[in-house]
Amino acid sequence: MDLKWLYSIVISALVLSLSLYTGSQASVTEATVKDTGLIRLHVIANSDSQEDQALKSKVRDEIIRAVAPEFTGPCDIASARLLAQANLNRMQQIAQEVIKEEGKDYAVTVELGDYPFPTKHYGAFILPAGDYEAVRVVIGNGSGTNWWCVLFPPLCFVDMTRHTQLDPSFKAVSNSLPATDVSGVQTREEPDSVINNGTKNSPLSGAAREPEEVTLEQSFEETAQGQVIFSFRLLELIKRL
Repeated sequence: MDLKWLYSIVISALVLSLSLYTGSQASVTEATVKDTGLIRLHVIANSDSQEDQALKSKVRDEIIRAVAPEFTGPCDIASARLLAQANLNRMQQIAQEVIKEEGKDYAVTVELGDYPFPTKHYGAFILPAGDYEAVRVVIGNGSGTNWWCVLFPPLCFVDMTRHTQLDPSFKAVSNSLPATDVSGVQTREEPDSVINNGTKNSPLSGAAREPEEVTLEQSFEETAQGQVIFSFRLLELIKRL
């Protein structure tokens, strides 16, 4: 067989294998995370004023401080759901106390349900767009920028890679991905809003992103660009044969 044709066949096979492997790995990871039981904590401010955003942060901090011990022990999604349901009134009371202390009279609702979320990057994980179970805390009109984290597994509270005891299905996913310290990616600020009846509006374009989220996306882009460059170099090599 002509040596040139042999090189061409081998290199083409390598390029095809690399493309198929990368695509299949990404799809498996994304689908697995999506199918794993998650409960988010979603706190939505009354408005985007500096005062209301500061109030949202204080409500968030007090809720997390109060419910953290409940979710850091070993439990599965079913028991986590029961814990969340049992703590709804407690979280509402905490939020109301903070609001009152700050001199506001906003109403606050705390509900557990399924709500639509756009695609999110959370450390090493991709959470695809879709409906996710969440404890949603709406302050006042709920028309301000929101904050969210993963309540279960308890990524709101601890570094998953060192301290969290995860549901086995989620732990299997985390073990297949690079170790990531989530302490710097706990918060997500997005200009989503809800109207008074509790229905979530569509997310606005140009949502603010955390530096860690941008870095993760850049790493994906750099990987893709590297594959393209690699492919072109292989093609150039084939042409030279």
